[in-house]
Amino acid sequence: MREGQSFFFAVSATLLVVAVLILLPVILPWMLILAAIKTLLRRRVAKSFRCLRCGAVLGAESLRLADAEDRRQMDEFFRDHPGVKPRRFRTLHAVCAVCGQHYQYLEVTRTFAIRRAADTADDGGE
Repeated sequence: MREGQSFFFAVSATLLVVAVLILLPVILPWMLILAAIKTLLRRRVAKSFRCLRCGAVLGAESLRLADAEDRRQMDEFFRDHPGVKPRRFRTLHAVCAVCGQHYQYLEVTRTFAIRRAADTADDGGE
């Protein structure tokens, strides 16, 4: 690199670090607020959504069951593949407490849909 380019890179990197440090107290709480809003919306939908298999209302218990199932799957994955960091996104958001039907939350339509069979494979990569 030429001397002018390295100087420009150093100044740009310094300004970027300073900007991140200044904005971090704003960005971090904003991210936490957005996550809380998503959780509240999901909980509100679960309280009014009826299971498509048995007709029971999902409610907050179904979200807790989905969290426990997801935690169990991740513990199993880490036990089977120590030291591996999985690349995944969560597709299990609710489990009917009565019949055990698995649901995925669709943010666009703000509703639950039955999880596809391909998503339920116990491969740990969910």
